[in-house]
Amino acid sequence: MARILFEEHGYQGTTTAQIAREAQVPEGTLFEYFRTKKDLVFALLERDMESYVDFLELQLRGIEGALNRIRKFIWSHLYTWRKRRFVARFLTLEVRQDPAFYETAAYQVGVRYNQLLLSLIRQGMEEGTIRKDVDPEMVLNLILGGIEQISLPWAAREEPFDVDSGTRGLCDLIFRAIQA
Repeated sequence: MARILFEEHGYQGTTTAQIAREAQVPEGTLFEYFRTKKDLVFALLERDMESYVDFLELQLRGIEGALNRIRKFIWSHLYTWRKRRFVARFLTLEVRQDPAFYETAAYQVGVRYNQLLLSLIRQGMEEGTIRKDVDPEMVLNLILGGIEQISLPWAAREEPFDVDSGTRGLCDLIFRAIQA
């Protein structure tokens, strides 16, 4: 219920009274489980991100080659953000500026997500498809920053973006810089 309200009205536009009404519980009941509305959102993010990372890990198993896995990683991230505008918007525009986020379980799932991408980069270095002289952390930041820049206009202003061309453009640029 809360997720649907956040998707429709955004974080600021959704009240705890609306959430309680949709859940058919007294508003005070929400606060028995979540101290604040933001804690509720962090719990939703954690659950969504956890199932997404589990799904992505499964999807990457059947793909040969680190560069192909990285391409799938990028495509999946962009596709998921296009489908889940609230998550994209909330993560990029609101959450990262909140120091409380870095103490949440949702943040730890994000760390796991980043480690998954970092492991793909290191696999490419080991298999010889990615140059050994690149800094894996820098490549990680380039990829995640590129994803964010592609999807930010859409998340902020609902400007459309094409997942396939965004993936192709970002991969072409980054792969030219890191390929062995």
